[in-house]
Amino acid sequence: MIKPCECESPGWCERHQCNKTPHLHQLCQTRADYRSLWDRLTDDRGSAFPVGDGSAETFPPIREQFRTYTAALRRWWKAGRPRRPKEEVARIVAICRGCEFYTDGRCRLCGCPCNESRNVLRNKAKMATEECPLEEPKWTAWTPPTK
Repeated sequence: MIKPCECESPGWCERHQCNKTPHLHQLCQTRADYRSLWDRLTDDRGSAFPVGDGSAETFPPIREQFRTYTAALRRWWKAGRPRRPKEEVARIVAICRGCEFYTDGRCRLCGCPCNESRNVLRNKAKMATEECPLEEPKWTAWTPPTK
């Protein structure tokens, strides 16, 4: 038997270790099939929505990649869309290419593209607001040198 929903309201769900919108909370309250799915998706870290761990050739689930990249775009947009110069992008891409979590132009931890594309929407390294997702980042947000 599937346990009933334990959440009193939308927000943090202790059982599934995630934030639930009012809609997701309603589904959890009323749909045993959704609760069952979330229970099955809950990984050994206790999260129904796991992030990538960089293992093997895997990337985070597409939903998490979308959330991560959308957050990066929002930060970049709010900051006035600052761009790194091509030399700085090349430096970052060289760092990423030497990283064990880098595959085919993307980071396996966050799933974001990191390459030499001049199109900022296809290249997180071009966004001056962003940094490496490692706990101890190999590269950080960039600020233009002061004159």
